[in-house]
Amino acid sequence: MLIDYSLERKRLVEKLIMEGIIRSEKVKNAMLNVPREEFVPPHQKRWAYV
Repeated sequence: MLIDYSLERKRLVEKLIMEGIIRSEKVKNAMLNVPREEFVPPHQKRWAYV
């Protein structure tokens, strides 16, 4: 099963905005552009946006 990380990234950012965690446009843009899955071990990539 392939994971669409860009979609997962967008969903996480939307959730964090709704929860009031992301309040800055700069933080929002960083979260949308930094591929979190690239910073975790390969066997944990599916958990990058949980």
